[in-house]
Amino acid sequence: MEVKKVSGGIVVNNEKILLIKRKYEPHKNNWCPPGGFTEKSINESVEDCCIREIKEETYIDVEIIKKLNILKFYNKTKNRNEEIHIFLCKAKSTEIIVDDEILDAKWINLNKINNLNLIPGFFNFILKHKEYFV
Repeated sequence: MEVKKVSGGIVVNNEKILLIKRKYEPHKNNWCPPGGFTEKSINESVEDCCIREIKEETYIDVEIIKKLNILKFYNKTKNRNEEIHIFLCKAKSTEIIVDDEILDAKWINLNKINNLNLIPGFFNFILKHKEYFV
């Protein structure tokens, strides 16, 4: 069975992280890191996908520092296996321009993210990897 690959980047800049507000389901109106599916037609790597998706959604240029995790699961709705590759990224630019694929994008202080409506599991992920963000 084919595995659908997704890349997301946790972009860090001066103890703030870049989050987007999702425009579409799943998790419409929730905040999460920018990301999306790899382009299979061009055999895109998960690393290139991460950089491209962040740029497309927020116009922020990034450099990948390290891969933080790979989350693997079966998507019952889509009847497929999926992998989410999550990267720690350093911002090379900071001015956000919100793309029409998302509702909003902001630099958020780490001590304020628990006040947001986050995608399920994201706050715990941040706590688990907190040493990379401060």
